[in-house]
Amino acid sequence: MLEQWHELFQGTRGATRDLMVNIYRRCRIASSVPALCSIAAFKNGNWDRANVASYRTAGTRAQSPYSGHLDTIIRLSPKLLWLRDFIANQLGSSPEAPDEKLLIFSFSPVVLHCVDLCLDKWNISVGSAWAAPPDTRALMFEEFQKADNPRVLTGTYGTMGEGATLIRAFRCILLDPDWEISKENQAIGRIHRCGQ
Repeated sequence: MLEQWHELFQGTRGATRDLMVNIYRRCRIASSVPALCSIAAFKNGNWDRANVASYRTAGTRAQSPYSGHLDTIIRLSPKLLWLRDFIANQLGSSPEAPDEKLLIFSFSPVVLHCVDLCLDKWNISVGSAWAAPPDTRALMFEEFQKADNPRVLTGTYGTMGEGATLIRAFRCILLDPDWEISKENQAIGRIHRCGQ
């Protein structure tokens, strides 16, 4: 992957804009979850939203090509190691915050899929808004607001960043930056509404 990136910037002819964008996206994903560079499913291009969305429920996540590598994925990702510690401190069995809920944003469905796998492993209930169809997503947001579970909601800046009121969450984590700061501000704005 990095060799392809290097060749593009060395003036290799015939590189299309789409190829450059795809390589850049893979580099951004690899910066969040470095172990994905060595997993065959990722190398072979099965890293798009449609592929990982087929593993969106807790029952099907165990069949994901990434689940067999989960310990390595966690060990090699500083972001996931930090997330594990943060969740243990914030969402653990703390009597001060039994209702604590959390939003996690990323630009990449693959990164969010890995986060969902980690949350399953850590026995934290998770809603995968990034993989849900729009009509189901609205019900998921309502359930997040009213019910005790899920404790964590994961989504991309596009699926959860605008129009949703998710003020039940106490914290918002942006796993990786977006191209536009306004999208990050919108994402953070999901948990803070004036007068609520």
